[in-house]
Amino acid sequence: MKFKLSAINCTAAMSLALAACAEAQNYLVFVSNEHSGDVTVIDGATDEVVATFRVGKRPRGIHAAPDEKRLFVTLSGSPRMAPGIDENRAPADKTADGLGVIDPAARKLIDRWHVGSDPEQFAISKDG
Repeated sequence: MKFKLSAINCTAAMSLALAACAEAQNYLVFVSNEHSGDVTVIDGATDEVVATFRVGKRPRGIHAAPDEKRLFVTLSGSPRMAPGIDENRAPADKTADGLGVIDPAARKLIDRWHVGSDPEQFAISKDG
């Protein structure tokens, strides 16, 4: 069965849905779970959870490549805390920062690219 991809970034305050091909009958929805450090896969036709897999610390922004063969998710080692909190209390783990590369067919993280400090969102050009 062929699936189209959708990606959703869930945070405590909001959800952002990005449909890759909403007209498709069968599609998978990939949801980044910032608090648990994983991505959940939902069958869009049945709303059933079909998989959950670890990707790293604080996954947030998630987007599909134009060819839908890869998903990318931002990862952050910075602690969750409100602005103005004493940052010395919870030092950031900058080694966890990056862009995770996901194989949606295998439903697993296959690589992590270092892209700077505390990434939250990103854009992908049509030519990749």
